[in-house]
This record gives sequence, structure tokens and C-alpha cells, in this order.
Amino acid sequence: MDFNVKLSSNSGTVEDSKNTIFNFINTEDILGCKITIKNISNNTILESFIVDNLENYFSKKIDLKISDNFNQSEVTIFIEIEEKNDLGGYKLKNIIPILYSINYGNLLNNNEVKISINPSVVGIYDTIQIIVNTKKNNRIILEINGKKFTVMINEQGIGSFHLKARSIVDYDNIVSINRFPLYFYCCDDKNKYISGSFINIVPDNIKKHISNTEKKK
Repeated sequence: MDFNVKLSSNSGTVEDSKNTIFNFINTEDILGCKITIKNISNNTILESFIVDNLENYFSKKIDLKISDNFNQSEVTIFIEIEEKNDLGGYKLKNIIPILYSINYGNLLNNNEVKISINPSVVGIYDTIQIIVNTKKNNRIILEINGKKFTVMINEQGIGSFHLKARSIVDYDNIVSINRFPLYFYCCDDKNKYISGSFINIVPDNIKKHISNTEKKK
């Protein structure tokens, strides 16, 4: 069997993520290789080490270094495997991607507000349309990645809002899938609600693949 890495749990709260158990399986295949574990979502190296454990399986407790104000629903983790080359350095052999889902279970639901996103998967310079259905002549405040947007609801109980994906993030270079949950506030209370909808901002190479797949349908 090939070398693999699995988490004891692929989801949890931000506090849970500080004690994430990584299980390294079939490590005899990569003995002497260098392992680098990265949080791609915030471009942080979590740990780097040489595999010298003669056991075929071992575990490590690692902090994913997710900040308390992190607003995405998933974190992308890369496990990079590098093998030694003839010059004594290391060259990349393989990358194992892992997703860790963040649980925001303390948020409320509000069945009187329905929100749809089109499209839900976009490139960083694409335009997104958000449609809100709720009580007429109302006002809804949307929150995405810590940024707030106001949507006015008309007499038919519908509000529409367009925004650029670039206005959600603070950087131009997207190297991994960024998945942002959409939250909202109603004008008549101060509670923060979870909509159940997500905006996925992806790198150009993935976006092109999605576009080509849609054209073939």
C-alpha cells in the first residue's frame, strides 16, 4: 500500500483545530523523505521533518494555526513529500491535499430568509449575484469573509445584489479553493444567522476546468 495521511477528524471548531491528529500510514515507502505540512489557506508552514521512524505508522498532534477571526468554512492543508536528490538536496515527489471543515455550530438559522448565489463557484475577477427572498420592504445585511453588504428588499419580498469576487478577499493570488460561508443579519434583530450558502473562489486553472466541463454538458 502507498503512503497516506489521514486526520483523526476532518472537522471541528477553531479551538479543536489546535490539537489536530495527523496519522501517517505506510511510512516505510517514504523513509528518508522530507515532509512539510502547510496551511494553504493562510500560507503558513505548520511543521517540517525528515521521516526516520522505522515504524510503518505514526501520529503527530499539530496546530492548524487558524485564527479566531477566520471566516472560511474549510481550510486547505497540503502535505508535501520531498525525496533526496543526487546533490544532497530535496525534490518534490508528491502532494497530498486535505480539507478541514470548521464548525460554527453556535450560529442560528432563520427560515424566513432564503438566499441563493449564482454562480457559487467563481474566479477571483468574476461577478456574483446574490438573491434574497424574505419579508417585503425589509433590509438584510450579508456578511462574507468579515465584510458586510446591505440588500434592500422590495414590495415583492425580493432583493438582488451583485459583487465582484475580488471584493471578498484581500489578495489577488488564489492558490487554493477558498470556500466562504454566507451569514446574514435581519434589520429588526442583532442575531447573526447562517444561510447554508457558500461562495467558492477558485484559482484560474481550476476555474478553466470547470468552465470547459460545463461547455461539454
